[in-house]
Amino acid sequence: MMRLWPAATIIGVVLLVVVFPAAAGGDGDVGGMVGVEGTRFVVDGGSGGKRTVYFSGFNAYWLMMMASDPARRGAVVTAFRQAAAHGLNLARTWAFSDGGDQPLQSSPGVYNEAMFQGLDFVIAEARRHGIYLLLCLTNNFNDFGGKRQYVRWAADAGVQNLTSADHFFTNPLVKSYYKNHVKKVLTRVNTVTGVAYKDDPTILAWELMNEPRCDADPTGVTVQAWVEEMAPYVKRIDGDRHLVTAGLEGFYGDGEHESKELNPWGIYYGTNYIATHLAAGVDFATIHLYPDVWLWGSTADEQARFFTNWTQSHVAATAEFVGKPLLVTEYGKFLWKDGGGDKTQRNYFLGVVLDAIYASASSGGPLVGGAFWQLLLDDDVVDGMDDLRDGYEIILPDDTSAATIIGEHSQQLAALNGQDAAAPAPETRRHRKTRVGSLVNGGGGDFKVLDGGALLWRLAMEWCAWMFVVDGGRTIYFSGFNAYWLMMMAFNPAQRDTVVTVFEQASTLGLNLARTWAFSDGGNQPLQSSPGVYNEAMFQGLDFVIAEARQHGIYLLLCLTNNFDNFGGKRQYVQWAIDAGHNLTDVDEFFTSTIVKSYYKNHVKTVLTRVNTLTGVAYKDDPTIFAWELMNEPRSYADPAGGMVQAWVEEMAPYVKSVDGKHLVTPGLEGFYGEHESKRLNPWGIYYGTNYVATHQAVGVDFATIHLYPDVWLWGSTVDEQARFFQNWTRSHIDATMAYLGKPLLVTEYGTFILKGINVNKTQRNYFLSVVLDTIYASASQGGPLVGGAFWQLLLGGMDNLRDGYEIVLPEDTRAVNIIGKHSKKLAALNGQDAETLRSQASSHWKTHLSISLSSCGTLELLQMLFDRFICLSRSISSFIAEKFILLELHKLDKDKDVNLLEPMNSSDFDAIQGVN
Repeated sequence: MMRLWPAATIIGVVLLVVVFPAAAGGDGDVGGMVGVEGTRFVVDGGSGGKRTVYFSGFNAYWLMMMASDPARRGAVVTAFRQAAAHGLNLARTWAFSDGGDQPLQSSPGVYNEAMFQGLDFVIAEARRHGIYLLLCLTNNFNDFGGKRQYVRWAADAGVQNLTSADHFFTNPLVKSYYKNHVKKVLTRVNTVTGVAYKDDPTILAWELMNEPRCDADPTGVTVQAWVEEMAPYVKRIDGDRHLVTAGLEGFYGDGEHESKELNPWGIYYGTNYIATHLAAGVDFATIHLYPDVWLWGSTADEQARFFTNWTQSHVAATAEFVGKPLLVTEYGKFLWKDGGGDKTQRNYFLGVVLDAIYASASSGGPLVGGAFWQLLLDDDVVDGMDDLRDGYEIILPDDTSAATIIGEHSQQLAALNGQDAAAPAPETRRHRKTRVGSLVNGGGGDFKVLDGGALLWRLAMEWCAWMFVVDGGRTIYFSGFNAYWLMMMAFNPAQRDTVVTVFEQASTLGLNLARTWAFSDGGNQPLQSSPGVYNEAMFQGLDFVIAEARQHGIYLLLCLTNNFDNFGGKRQYVQWAIDAGHNLTDVDEFFTSTIVKSYYKNHVKTVLTRVNTLTGVAYKDDPTIFAWELMNEPRSYADPAGGMVQAWVEEMAPYVKSVDGKHLVTPGLEGFYGEHESKRLNPWGIYYGTNYVATHQAVGVDFATIHLYPDVWLWGSTVDEQARFFQNWTRSHIDATMAYLGKPLLVTEYGTFILKGINVNKTQRNYFLSVVLDTIYASASQGGPLVGGAFWQLLLGGMDNLRDGYEIVLPEDTRAVNIIGKHSKKLAALNGQDAETLRSQASSHWKTHLSISLSSCGTLELLQMLFDRFICLSRSISSFIAEKFILLELHKLDKDKDVNLLEPMNSSDFDAIQGVN
């Protein structure tokens, strides 16, 4: 609501970006109570059926104040008559006036009966015109009292140290005043109709506050805690008959995935759009829209872009994470003198907003209505209307264009009203339960695991909420390992026994997932020796790996390239483009260069359409392959904010799906948070060029991944510091995945460093192993999203050249065998459960602020680069040379060794190290 001040004051307020409330929708002739099913509002349609209702509405905060004087009630009647004539079915208005000259509540618990009778009249008149009401219970701002008046009442009562209006959200006495007001309003018996407010179907919903904000706590935790207390309280007094909404404007909070950058000026406003709308008792979401005032001084194009981003972001976030209806309860364009807009522009904006609402509503999206700010009448209807003009008013008889736009929109929504709510709505986004499709092997639909033939693995895979499931809707959990070297070993037929042995050992231990490379770009042992040119011997090695995994009942997570230089990776792709005459200067142009991306897409297509020479099954049709990983640990130094990697994932994940519509896809992230997420949780607080939440939301991405290396990521830290990091890292990712992704999560790499000369031994490593596996099982067994993992890395005895300090050689470590085996058995006991039952048992509305604080060391840009290079080469999961490089770093080789720590090593570097041990 625009504040009722003189013009000069309003302009000043506008410059401070202060805006106010709007309404939500109603259904023609008011009948039964409005409820919510999924993202739709519904009413009783008779015979036990539910019918949809969509809302074309308006704001008129002044209705109660005008109706409190019987001589002025004609204005209320006229407003409802005009609204009904234009098909409007929702009015948002105030059910409060706290203190001041025209109070409903003059002091705590003391009410003005004349004002209450004005509200009685408003409700009765709305009912007569078939218009629902969205009644707001107090104000964030000072107009009509609001939270500041409540705090003053408490201060007047002797409460000390109330220095801020934001104590409204936390002080027990203030909260008791608010609850008393709630109870007083909801239990009021209308003197006109004889119906208690809490029993009146004319009231669509209660709005806890008009535009709650909290300057004292920009993270949003304070407001959310208040909503989590007050929404259930309202439900309890109301008997859970009416709906409840918080009254938010849509601002994203500190730690929310969509990022603060979408907020006007990138400012936090003390609310969390998603988390707060997930609170128990909150039935639907709201946003407001004032792009010209929120971006004061911006161009029309900038405002248009903001409008598009704001609405699309909230529609997507609501569909994906909130699962409730969404209303634009305020929107408008400023028409005040010298305000930078005229009626033509305002009506264009009106049309754009209403078109967006209808597009969502008609296609099954969550945005199902709105209410413009504000409906006024001419001053000749009743004196004093001109005093309510704020630059956003729409006077229907004075603006036939606006009246036509609004009327046509109302007719469009009215045509949608009354649809069968049980009928599935058209999908505008990928549904959370997405069947990959039945895969065919010859004429059959199953393949046998060689354990006596008792266990049959279904070919179709899908994910459901944050569970992996197989055909038939049965869950599957993963106890896995990394063995990047499988294809390289299998390309030589004389070495294939190594692959057979490792799968035998893994299968005996109950492991059911192997992560390995489906790439080797250039170099001495290539799969792809140059763009589009493939080594058939290496491809046959990969054929063998897939066939052997299938025989042992082990799924494969196949990675398609590397972020690092080992086995070629993005540097090799860029070099190929340079060799072809393209002017590329940075390895991170892998993510942006058109020619490089075409090379990558060609590799994807070649691998996915490959027909296995041993099984005769195309890779894209083989159920042995669990999923495709776009890249091993994508990072970008060129864009630490993460936009470059995200844009690449948003292009490549759908491309993989276009070639292979049956398998799952994941980007391959390590879990690093981006610029607008929770950077403080990253090792050293550094950006790594990825956004954990945002990138895992990309279309085509089916599940999330993280990696875990606290000892190396926090090199030089104590065991206690590493333990705290581990707890923060896993907890924050589980919470973020629950709250924002709704997809499964795997720890696709984890390990502890045990190289000779390092103060970590197998006992410590196995303790870390236990902690990780216990965390996975705790989540999986309790319906959480973390449902499996794969340790780095499984080797066999005699493979000393592949040791990197993280290897687990099973025959050499009976303790590790016991830990892994017991974990595999526990997960196996969970396999096969009914996914729908589990999903119903798990909480569907997880709330989190990712508020764990982690002390981090400041670091210079050079230190960041050195640290990242050290991590990349010391622990890169694709590296044959990790052992040598780490020894270089740890023992700080003399300069006369002539080894450059910032470049990949060659054979002469290896020779230079031999004296170190």
